[in-house]
Amino acid sequence: MDYPTTVLTPRFIWPTGWVMKNRVLFLSVLLALTILYWFFIQNNSQSHNAVVGQMAPDFTVKDEEGREVRLSELKGKVVLVHFWASWCSPCVSEFPLLNELFNKMKGTDFVLLAVSMDEKGKKAIDAFRKKIYFDFPVYLNPDQTIADLYGSYGLPESFLINKEGVIVKKIVGPQQWNKSSWEKKIREFF
Repeated sequence: MDYPTTVLTPRFIWPTGWVMKNRVLFLSVLLALTILYWFFIQNNSQSHNAVVGQMAPDFTVKDEEGREVRLSELKGKVVLVHFWASWCSPCVSEFPLLNELFNKMKGTDFVLLAVSMDEKGKKAIDAFRKKIYFDFPVYLNPDQTIADLYGSYGLPESFLINKEGVIVKKIVGPQQWNKSSWEKKIREFF
């Protein structure tokens, strides 16, 4: 039995209709949208002042009990601003290590501002405390305005601030906070 030897090859079909007839208009609109998107991203990134080597943006935040803390009132102390959330698995896994660091640094000029991004606020933290033990206070920022101020988009993310209020290190991702290298790094700024 003989089989046909015709081979079917796919053919690319060029767009027709409105896109083809108005390709200049289509490309112009696409370019304009790209430029607007780029401008929006640039504007957003320029509004954030959290840059290593510059003064940390000031903010006021409340802890779980409703007590306010203002960053600028902590001058003279080394501050670790730590953005996290209870639903963030890397954040959860590093919490015991962060607690070890906190306890090692008790009685020094070190302040840990663990700023929660949980939208449910205190309710989420109360539930979290039942699962994970830690000694330090948690500060609530359910509308995420402080993270926005710092240009923080991923969790966990931290900023180490020296006694003068200058950001000396930006730390992205989970860390081994219980390592002596972190304690040493923090003590460099005492």
